[in-house]
Amino acid sequence: MTAREIVDMVDMLHGQPMVRIVDCLRAFVALDVERVHKMLVGSDYGQIEARIVAWLAGHEPDLDVFRNDLDIYLKAASDIYRREVTKADDKERTIGKVSTLALGFQGGVGAFQSMARIYGVYFDDGEADAIKEAWRDARPKVGDYWAKLERAAKKAIEKPRTLVRVKSEYATVTFCKVGSFLWCELPSKRRIYWAYPKIKKKMMPWGKEKDTIYFKGVDSVTGKWCEQNTYSGKIMENIVQATARDLIADALVRMVKDPDGPLPVMHVHDEIVAQAPAGSNSAAYELETVMCDLPDWAKTLPVKAEGWTGDCFRK
Repeated sequence: MTAREIVDMVDMLHGQPMVRIVDCLRAFVALDVERVHKMLVGSDYGQIEARIVAWLAGHEPDLDVFRNDLDIYLKAASDIYRREVTKADDKERTIGKVSTLALGFQGGVGAFQSMARIYGVYFDDGEADAIKEAWRDARPKVGDYWAKLERAAKKAIEKPRTLVRVKSEYATVTFCKVGSFLWCELPSKRRIYWAYPKIKKKMMPWGKEKDTIYFKGVDSVTGKWCEQNTYSGKIMENIVQATARDLIADALVRMVKDPDGPLPVMHVHDEIVAQAPAGSNSAAYELETVMCDLPDWAKTLPVKAEGWTGDCFRK
């Protein structure tokens, strides 16, 4: 049998060969427990970072899109092109998606271009900058919120043991420097920390110095402990991702306490994977319901979860 014939047979029996190979690399399978066959059920939050960005900043136009279960990528594209973009406008919607994914944490031309290449769209830097500016112009509250976070963090560093709050319509975060750490209390009341914070001058790409927050931490590339700097968009990213973690952690705890619901066996970023009796028609719905039943501090956050079922973990 030739290689081509083997590929054709795999395709006929199991589907596209490359898809099946990828599935094998993610070979997490449901287990038989006490001779009762199980299946996996998974669900992830849809556009969770974009939702939290709009919620923290109190940007109502984007929140209304999420509340009404509309397409945020079409909304972003309509803002950029200043006309109604529909699903028929495939390229424009892709630009809306790239903008939503790349610009929420104060990403610039470089961040936009990197994300655009992933989705197969290409612009010169001038066009990318114009798209960035149009996206930001439509979201003034998001830009204001970035700046408020950085100002609050700097004030907390300059005045140790002083609580500095950043409030919006739906959530409050609080900064304070105590000892060798700057901490930020999230809407959930959990805290994240930056070690040995200080403010120093940094020469910016446009040729001017700026007071910049420095701290010590593990470099994500080298894995070494070193001094790093941060800025408003990065602080926003830290808070948004930590808040998303708090949502999924709350759901996991409630699932473990429920003996009758799906049992969580793993989670990957914004996705929970659980085990349920094989053939259950309600397991995916139950998992989605648990994930969307938010704690009191996040009741005003419009979230959506989408699930799947199967014998093997998949993406």
